[in-house]
Amino acid sequence: MLSGTERHELQHQVDGPHLPLPPAVAELLAGFSDEAQDRVGRELSAYLAEMTAKEAPPQLTLVHLFPFGVVARGGAEHRVATIVLETLSGKKLRLGAREVDPEAYAQAFEEQVGRGDDELREAARRGYREHFGVDLQEPVRE
Repeated sequence: MLSGTERHELQHQVDGPHLPLPPAVAELLAGFSDEAQDRVGRELSAYLAEMTAKEAPPQLTLVHLFPFGVVARGGAEHRVATIVLETLSGKKLRLGAREVDPEAYAQAFEEQVGRGDDELREAARRGYREHFGVDLQEPVRE
């Protein structure tokens, strides 16, 4: 678990001050402040990176995010949980613009946590590329 958290925090440093706003975040948070949109974009980047850590099962990230998607109404983690599961599953999990469909969300969660580690890590890398337009950089330990 520690390596996943380290990867998450490292990604915040890698992203620096000029992280582009993913279109999915702009669409989901249309009308919200630039600060709110930026926070969700940054957390999306970090959570997707966390899922690629080799020393931690990527399912742990989904387990951590799951309650935010069904219980919380608003907040960065709620938005990120929704976008991550929509990205990995390839399905829209919302009713209308923002309200999460709890049944679809739970089904997508079950499907994704059932995937193998390497398959899920690769899906997270593809999701990062989809949202940020570049490949996720792998950290190099010296």
